[in-house]
Amino acid sequence: MKAKSSAKVSSKSTTARTAKSAPKAEPTADVSIPTMDTRLAPSTTMEPKKLLAAMRGRITPDVRSSLEAQIAAEPNGLNGVGMPVSVFTSEAIIAAVRVEWHQVPREGLPMSLEPHKKRLGGDVGPEIVYLVDQVRIADSMVAQGRVPVTDTVIERAQYVLARIRSGVEIVVDDGVRDGKDTLVESLRREHESAPANIPALASALAAYVDVGRVLQSDLADLAGFDLALLDEGAETADILSARKTVPKNGGARAAVLRRGRLLKLIRDRLGKVRKIARFTFGEHPDTAREFLSAYLRDKRRAQKRDASAEEVDELVREPGEDADDDVPDPQPAPNDDPV
Repeated sequence: MKAKSSAKVSSKSTTARTAKSAPKAEPTADVSIPTMDTRLAPSTTMEPKKLLAAMRGRITPDVRSSLEAQIAAEPNGLNGVGMPVSVFTSEAIIAAVRVEWHQVPREGLPMSLEPHKKRLGGDVGPEIVYLVDQVRIADSMVAQGRVPVTDTVIERAQYVLARIRSGVEIVVDDGVRDGKDTLVESLRREHESAPANIPALASALAAYVDVGRVLQSDLADLAGFDLALLDEGAETADILSARKTVPKNGGARAAVLRRGRLLKLIRDRLGKVRKIARFTFGEHPDTAREFLSAYLRDKRRAQKRDASAEEVDELVREPGEDADDDVPDPQPAPNDDPV
């Protein structure tokens, strides 16, 4: 009996030594988390939040400076865009996300937008995102007047930044090296822990809020972290950004002029995106249609009940939308308007 028991102990000891000596599997990066160095998540399912976070990560100081110069130089603004501004900006973000997604061939689509990058004007997705963010800030300024930024606001912004920064660093420190670690490390290199001026503070706060939203499920499990700080941080970053772009006198008027220029720049980019998408995905009408304005398409269909197609086209056309009816509907399409 003792011999058998000794044999069992020896067997267990050998198994334990083998397990200890076996090489540990190398941790693999979580490719579903966008990083500063990764433009696209190699996934078969489009995840707008992650793609949007990836684009925001590429809104560098150089990109901001270039766009601000274009905004200042734009001679003509828009008083309207043929739809509520909130709808227009939402559709612009959707188009930017789809541009980001279709930078590489996807399942069933051998073509992509990457060969047309130069014609699109470069990395157009982050540009649209930045311009839309600035429209929202201008809208807030127009509606509320110039928001005074006091030292209290700055102090609160610094506190919120510190809490979000420390929170995301804690949740990614889980002993596994993955994309989350790379994302946070990139932010740490790009943004100082104590920004030296208001523009830097606004930029850092906005960037950490975006990352906080990507890691929101992890932060929700972090005891003592208030998820409401993410919304507060986004709002405070907008207020700080508005302070550096709107002058003290005539703030509301300046915001109106700025918003008109922003809308013009967004519409110009959407026009290019939609024309090139229609050409690129001409044999895939469902994909081509995803880039177009759903609001204007629905408006045309409604008006066609009471007017001819030619009259409607003249009434509601937008740049890049003027040939919407040329994109054939998928067949069969029994629920679509027969006109």
